[in-house]
Amino acid sequence: MINAGSVFSQRYDIEGEIILGEGAKGTYSLEQAEIFALAEVPGEVLLRQTKVQRGDVFHVFQIQTEDGSVFKVEIRALNGALHEIEVEQLSDNPFIPSGVLPHNEIKERALAYVKIKTRGKLPAMFQRMALGVYKRKLVYKVIVKKTVRVYELTIDAFKGDVLHVKTL
Repeated sequence: MINAGSVFSQRYDIEGEIILGEGAKGTYSLEQAEIFALAEVPGEVLLRQTKVQRGDVFHVFQIQTEDGSVFKVEIRALNGALHEIEVEQLSDNPFIPSGVLPHNEIKERALAYVKIKTRGKLPAMFQRMALGVYKRKLVYKVIVKKTVRVYELTIDAFKGDVLHVKTL
């Protein structure tokens, strides 16, 4: 039995059955990882491969969604966890993968970031946001106004990290 403090997590198939790692030393196989990748981004798998990066093994899938968008999904072989989703091509009306942070959370993070960075007592005002791509990552572009300055923040759609700030 795996305890709660373990780095390993249990993964389940669509019937709710536990999927155990079948690969070497209990890692998840390419076929098992494909199930996990398709759970994150449903669609047709165009490419599947395994790569080793700094000693970690990842199963990588290129998946095309129904709307024509193409995502690269990396699954950690050790525990079957999602490592990263990158955008290869985004359609005009894209499918939003699971795990994308909600708009209100992104808005709060953007306003808090501007408030901290500008050290002002006056509140920042949210203007608008849009989903986009920055360095192959799915991001929110958020426009915030503080007094006379307008900032465009690029925020990772999955992690909520501010990746880039530009004064407009």
